[in-house]
Amino acid sequence: MGGNALSVPIRRMSKEEICGAQKHVQEVLKKELGLSSFGIPAYRQKETFGDIDIIVERDRQIGEDGIPRFFQDDLMDIAQTHFHARDFAPNTNMLSFDYRMSKNDTAGFQVDLIQTPPEFVQTSIRYYSYNDLGNFIGRIAHKMGVKFGHEGLLYLYRDGNYLFRTITVSQDHDAILTCLGYDPYRYNQGFDTLQDIFEFAASTQYFNKDLFLLENRNHRARTRDRKRANYNAFLSFAENNSLAQYDYSQYEDKSLWLTLMRTNFSKSGLTVKY
Repeated sequence: MGGNALSVPIRRMSKEEICGAQKHVQEVLKKELGLSSFGIPAYRQKETFGDIDIIVERDRQIGEDGIPRFFQDDLMDIAQTHFHARDFAPNTNMLSFDYRMSKNDTAGFQVDLIQTPPEFVQTSIRYYSYNDLGNFIGRIAHKMGVKFGHEGLLYLYRDGNYLFRTITVSQDHDAILTCLGYDPYRYNQGFDTLQDIFEFAASTQYFNKDLFLLENRNHRARTRDRKRANYNAFLSFAENNSLAQYDYSQYEDKSLWLTLMRTNFSKSGLTVKY
């Protein structure tokens, strides 16, 4: 995701172009491989796109070594045959390639196919929607001792640096937002502009701009997010607006968040599963 995974010329797409290309890719995946796929919502006034992100519903394949992984070769064959692809960037469950209208096009569009097991399709659509919003919400979750991602809200049960197990807290997106201090009704209305997304990301009472500063991220996240224009735009938004800053000093022990989460989830009619 982000439109910079490939080494061949890539150009941005208009809204009309992305709609046509996305429909074409989804139709081919269904016809040739029998795969269901889903587009990812963007803010409504977005005029150009750096890539096309598509969730592809697919079970993992078990390799000869017994390790489950996603099969990529058939997707590459489809991309070369139907979309005139010249370059590929496989990465775990994602395959990026250049989609060209014809084999004579000098530059293509980047398409990211995100292969996802059926049980995580809906949570993945929610997590990847609206540019970097899932990433922003994930920063709040991380500070509260949980992980928000494409599988929903997870609790990482650790003893020091040793991870015993990962426990699914919830896959109910509305309840997750409520737990993290967000208004699910506002989220479900969608967003017109990037500014709307930034305002929503900062709307939780648990917001603190220090959580998002690059110097406070680990090396991998810092390297990734430094390259993302929208992440840097959000940093400027947080710096240039008078936003309430939550004091996390009272919750240095992240286990103290568990009681609060149980309370918040009970308001949504759910129970925390750990």
